[in-house]
Amino acid sequence: MLSLHFSVKEWTRNKHNIKNVPSDIQLERGKALAVAILEPWRAKVGPIHINSGFRNEEVNQLADGVSNSQHQLGEAADCRPLNKILTLTECFKELIKLNLDIDQAILYPTRGFIHVSHKSDRTKSTAQLSSNRREYLYSPSKGRYFPWV
Repeated sequence: MLSLHFSVKEWTRNKHNIKNVPSDIQLERGKALAVAILEPWRAKVGPIHINSGFRNEEVNQLADGVSNSQHQLGEAADCRPLNKILTLTECFKELIKLNLDIDQAILYPTRGFIHVSHKSDRTKSTAQLSSNRREYLYSPSKGRYFPWV
């Protein structure tokens, strides 16, 4: 398990049924993502489905992921809250209100999911409490990103 409610199996599955096994470091990053971001968000909005979590290079290419994708590092998940009362946008707003140590959250309303990422062990220095950007974006169409305001 990554955490109480999120399994390694759901975080690594892919629609191509390609072997997609994270390294120990990538797995630790996935656990940190689940504990720091997914679990608190789940406590607020209810169950969350992970559409795409960890991706090895092959899975990332098939998913049309960017070459520097945080999915490949074990730091990201594309999620769909299963809440039938709140809209996807409202679930995104609830995520923002939680004020978590998030790197990026990107709302993809036309694609029906929210991307979340969290850096847990890389690029941190003793001078920084966190290397996470706390960046919230909105993507109304492929390749277009706007700051959430």
